[in-house]
Amino acid sequence: MSVAASTMITYFNQYYDKETNLSAPGYEDAEVLVFINNAQKSFVKDRMFGKRFGEPAFEDNQKRVTDLMHLIQYKNYDTASDYYSYSTFSKCRYVSTTLADEFYYIVSVEACVTRSYPVVTKEWITCDLIKNINAYRFDTTTFNKPFFIKPKYFVLSSSLMVMFDAYTTGYGNATTDHKIRMRYLQAPTAVSVASGCRFHDSVIQEIIAIAVREAMQVSQDQRFKTKVIEEEQIKTQ
Repeated sequence: MSVAASTMITYFNQYYDKETNLSAPGYEDAEVLVFINNAQKSFVKDRMFGKRFGEPAFEDNQKRVTDLMHLIQYKNYDTASDYYSYSTFSKCRYVSTTLADEFYYIVSVEACVTRSYPVVTKEWITCDLIKNINAYRFDTTTFNKPFFIKPKYFVLSSSLMVMFDAYTTGYGNATTDHKIRMRYLQAPTAVSVASGCRFHDSVIQEIIAIAVREAMQVSQDQRFKTKVIEEEQIKTQ
């Protein structure tokens, strides 16, 4: 269920008039929708990462899960054509993260693996996120036999890189036994005349409040107004 664009615009105008005491200039509906769509993106970022932009554990906050649940999508990599070997690291597979829906953040990655120690056969294991710069520490070489049960992953350009340790014998080969799957946060659907706001009613007012704050900044600074006009032109091209 979604809230119609016309209803979102009405909410915006009511809140904007209240905050400005009817003393500020109004906005056209198209301009209001730009504010609302910017506010949706800001809301997702704030809810996911907080003001300090920290790395969250998604399930640690039930409100975060509830508010963003409709944005969660799943991608399974289960065919041989999905996988590529990464020559820089010996036990690394990568898959393309170019998806039909724009995605903001990878929530989790899992890999189906077989290991010699501890003995594991065709089991799904949640992968750990690492920084790109630290990837070399987990590479298996003649002189380095790293041990880590949980595969490591990082994002390089538009590819999801998954690394396995020296004791992993079956990993990410897109056979019937070895696969990778990703859970990710997609971009919110833009609010337009044809598509309303899909967020739950409990957060609509939060989104409207963010939109009104930006609108109030624009009304006080012509540079912000120029920015809004430019964004609207881009959206209609």
